[in-house]
This record gives sequence, C-alpha cells and structure tokens, in this order.
Amino acid sequence: MLANALVLHGGGPTAVLNASLAGIVEAARGQPRIRSLYGAPHGADGLLQDSLIELTAFPPGIWQEISTTPGSVIGSSRKNLSEADFSQTSHPGNYFYFRKIIIVNRVTTRKPEP
Repeated sequence: MLANALVLHGGGPTAVLNASLAGIVEAARGQPRIRSLYGAPHGADGLLQDSLIELTAFPPGIWQEISTTPGSVIGSSRKNLSEADFSQTSHPGNYFYFRKIIIVNRVTTRKPEP
C-alpha cells in the first residue's frame, strides 16, 4: 500500500538542515511504498495550518543545490507538537494520511488511522 510521508524542521535553522532535507527527499524517491513526500513550511506551524509542499514534485537536480545552502529552505519552528496536534493532522478519511512524520533530529512513526 502506498502512503505519503511528511518532513518538518524543528529548532533553529542550522547549516545542516538543507543537507538532511535533500537526503530525505532522495531517500523517499527510492522507497516504493512512499507515494509523495511533503514538507511543512515553518515546521510545526505549517503542519498545523495544513500548509504543505510536495517536495518530491521538484526536479531532482534542485536538491543538490539546496543541500549546499545553509539554513532551512522549508523553514523551521520551535513549537513542540503534542499528541493532540498529531490527531489533528492525520486527516483520517480525507484526501491523504501520513504513515510517517519525520522531524529532523527525531523520527516519530505514526500508525495510520483505520
């Protein structure tokens, strides 16, 4: 079964965030079970506002350039997500749900809603 994945940045936009994001996008493209990888602009804030960008829609070559640029091309947030926040963002029965939510420096695996 194909699922979508989501990545967001938390904390300060350090020099390595774009490099890790480029690696995540490349890895997602190689996963047969991932339909699309989305990014949440400005971290948790973008996730809670349902403001998502389909990162796998960008041409592969652009990620090499982004990987050498300091900062966070999708933005970052210092907001900590609560369990209640996760239940608001799963979109059960809606247009998609996320099997994995990847927070750079911490990985949280969420089981899809039935």
